[in-house]
Parts: sequence; structure tokens; C-alpha cells
Amino acid sequence: MRKAFILSAAAMQVAACGGGYDAGSTPTGTGGIQSITVTVTPTTALMAIGDRITLMASVTGGPTDSPRTVTWSSSDSAKATVNASGDVVALAKGNVVVTATSKANTEKSASAAITIAP
Repeated sequence: MRKAFILSAAAMQVAACGGGYDAGSTPTGTGGIQSITVTVTPTTALMAIGDRITLMASVTGGPTDSPRTVTWSSSDSAKATVNASGDVVALAKGNVVVTATSKANTEKSASAAITIAP
């Protein structure tokens, strides 16, 4: 009898905690953090050393109060750098992936494949 009461009380406490989400969670249903989508344009680019281009990122979905901003990163900053505005500068020959990651959910991102020719 005591075991059944403890399990029942634990179940009620878990049920009472539902309904919300934290920024890092992945709730089910519509409008949650997991429904965020990130897109980058263009998705590919051919650049020469010294060229500059600006990539554009779009964040859609999720709660209406979630940030629609991204953090930019380069897979190889010796070949190409990217700043907070998505401006890419080609520095050396090779291939680089530039990624925009949602600040609302860092599991959501999109990338552009950059080829840098001499």
C-alpha cells in the first residue's frame, strides 16, 4: 500500500510540472523550440582569395518570443573568416563550410559550402 501511494504522489508531481519548456528543451507539439528552422543563402559560393560576400540567414518557427538571430562560424578560419553579420572573407585556397546556428536552439543550423580558388 505504501509503495502505491509513493508512486502515485510521484506521478502527480511529474504531471504538475508539465506545460512549459526551457530554452534547451525539445517539446512536442506546435510552436516549440524544436520547430525552429534556419536557412542560409546562398548555400554554395565560389570565391577568389581576397573576395568578400555576405551570407543571409533566416530563422523561422518556434515561440514568438524566441530570438531570430544566429551565430556564424567558419569550419576553417585560416581559409575564410565570417563575422557576426555573415560577411565572409576568402583568405586561402580550399573548401570551407560557413554555418549559421540559431541562438534560440543551438541544435538548429544551416550551412553554406564555400570553395576558394586562387
